[in-house]
Amino acid sequence: MSVDNHKDKNAGRVSSEDKEVWYKSPALRFVVFFIIVVVSFLTAYRYLIHTTWNDRYLFTLAKNTCWVLNKVGDNATLEGLPQSISPEECRAWLSAWARGANQPAPEDYINASKEPLTPWEQWSYRAQKARKQGVQIKLGPRVVFVLKEGLLSKITVLEDKIKELNRNLTLSEPEKASLLAMYNTELQALRLQYAEAQKNPKDNRRVSGYIFPFIIISECGAIEIMAIFFAAVIAYPTLFRKKLLGIAVGIPLMYFVNIFRLSFLAIVGALNAGGKWFEFLHYYVWQAVYIVFVVAVWLAWIEFVVYAEAKEGMSFRDRIMQIFQKKTLVPLFQTLLFCIKFILVVVPLVCIWWALIPVYGWILVQISGSILRFIMGVPIMAGGIRPSGFLNTASVIYFVIQGYEFEKTSPIALLITNLPPFISLMLITRISWISRLKKILWGVGIIMLGHILFIVIVLRYQEVLKAYSELPMAVIQFYLTMPFMLWIAMVFRERFLNRSANNLSPNKKQA
Repeated sequence: MSVDNHKDKNAGRVSSEDKEVWYKSPALRFVVFFIIVVVSFLTAYRYLIHTTWNDRYLFTLAKNTCWVLNKVGDNATLEGLPQSISPEECRAWLSAWARGANQPAPEDYINASKEPLTPWEQWSYRAQKARKQGVQIKLGPRVVFVLKEGLLSKITVLEDKIKELNRNLTLSEPEKASLLAMYNTELQALRLQYAEAQKNPKDNRRVSGYIFPFIIISECGAIEIMAIFFAAVIAYPTLFRKKLLGIAVGIPLMYFVNIFRLSFLAIVGALNAGGKWFEFLHYYVWQAVYIVFVVAVWLAWIEFVVYAEAKEGMSFRDRIMQIFQKKTLVPLFQTLLFCIKFILVVVPLVCIWWALIPVYGWILVQISGSILRFIMGVPIMAGGIRPSGFLNTASVIYFVIQGYEFEKTSPIALLITNLPPFISLMLITRISWISRLKKILWGVGIIMLGHILFIVIVLRYQEVLKAYSELPMAVIQFYLTMPFMLWIAMVFRERFLNRSANNLSPNKKQA
């Protein structure tokens, strides 16, 4: 009896201590650290966007994407458009800017090569010139992807070959005649196909080809996604070497997935001529895929690295073989199953949520409009939502403000799509239904509050934010991680805390 009483007293004391040190909760520390790291990285990148470092990163990303697209389609060229400046003048300006001068010196022109400009020189000149002139438009390396060449393009190429051949003085007359005959035969066949295709309007793409020109801007670089993964790894309570391994493997994975994403979107853009399917996949489907991928890689890192049982003196080969053991593969299958369940639940929920955008958007307009008018003193006369696009995904909210000639508008679909993923994550997590319902209500309330704050801040300071056009998109990227962040915070104790105790540093264990 005394032992039972002693246990009860201890249990009561532990509960009391838990209440006293709620601010020391591992979940709270994780979320706070996660937010600080993500915001710090996004802010730092904001200042790196207009630097040659970012120019080089975007160029490397575009170059690698071109390499993949050249394996898929007929061709992909990087910075292949005609230049309005001579190579020597371009290089003179680049030399001047490199040493911090505003104008090229005579020796810059003398030392400049007349060789054709490289793609890097073309992009570097455009980017630096825009920054010097204060141009606010979004710039990036230009890629022209030809999935399938059109008849018109093929005819032009053959005509150029024939002109070049006629000017060639190195070939003998028999060789030249043979090549001319072959080219003319091909040209005649292509012209016949072109004439037939012109009669049928449905063959327009056959004439023009499947071509998709695009630019890779800063928002295409997946820096935000990498920052989110980096923060999730750094914030998790485990040994530093395990965090380092997670970052060393995870960040390159994010980069390669981004190359695949850009290549996939380029193919869709060529097939869809950059239409609504391209826009839908670009802004919504791939955003969701990225979040799922981040969660999957992060969970895999926890299972295979954080919780891995490594005996002292174990060789590298033994560690690799350990991955293929049954006790290691089971968590892998569980992680994959978790991601599959998430996709199966989130897809219908997102579709239902998009159908409700007009209703939810109207509610947001009323609440945020009241805050703007009665608290912040903005003279709002009217407001509403205009549903448009596939499944309402192009919907915008608007406010009519006294003294402004035009309405103030803001896209809404991408911002509010973070709510279904949170509900989906909670629904597939194994906890009691009462606890699950409470956590869902708290999380939904926090996410909705985030929507309201975003609208209020963007509409109130829209003029200021125009000078920092990439900042709202970076914030939206952060909002898209809220489901992931809130889910971890709310299930940290049940899913992670008990296991993480064995992975802390020795000093923390002794404490």
